[in-house]
Amino acid sequence: MQKISGDFLKSLKKLERKPNRNDFISIGISVKGKPTPITYYSEKELEEKVTCSKCTLEYTIYGTFAYCPDCGIHNSQQILFANFETVSKMLDLAKNADSDISQQLIDNCLEDTVSSFDGYGRECTEKAGTVIKFQNISGANKNLKDNFGIDISSSFSTDDWQFIINQFQKRHLLSHKMGVIDKEYIKKTNGNPATIGRKVKVNSDDIEKLIDYLRTMSNSIQSVVK
Repeated sequence: MQKISGDFLKSLKKLERKPNRNDFISIGISVKGKPTPITYYSEKELEEKVTCSKCTLEYTIYGTFAYCPDCGIHNSQQILFANFETVSKMLDLAKNADSDISQQLIDNCLEDTVSSFDGYGRECTEKAGTVIKFQNISGANKNLKDNFGIDISSSFSTDDWQFIINQFQKRHLLSHKMGVIDKEYIKKTNGNPATIGRKVKVNSDDIEKLIDYLRTMSNSIQSVVK
């Protein structure tokens, strides 16, 4: 519209003329107006300000993930660590809350921890051309090996890797089974069949330990977007 109205005004300007004062009757033509202005739209409420962890540039994005426009580093790991910090603060709040509320906060923290890591992993692998889901950590590790030659379990002992699997399986129970232990959970965690039907136990120390392990794991995954 700006282009069309601008060209139209230019053509009308060619018709402009001043009245002749020597004529008994003379008509002048004057054209006034401006081209249709361009409207710029900005969703202020959806903007998120980010400070690059590498070059400290401050920039604004829509959504969560982006590349720094200055140094080019992807901010996915920075966002992941920020989410982990929020989880740790929630765990601190749980210490002083009533027992029922405290356990709910702790359960939510485990779900948030796994969800944050899943979002991080999906973003990194999508940028590399293959989207991998990380809610099932064993399956994700297999897909990383097949597609990128990365083994995220290699940094951990057998017991530590099993611990990570167990925490992810607990998250699955909380999200899809109301936290009730089933046969599938026992199979994947090598758990005691006598606990089937009981509520799975989640504690703060295990979540903090899981976060430490996921920080280490994220370094291997980050390599796919460099």
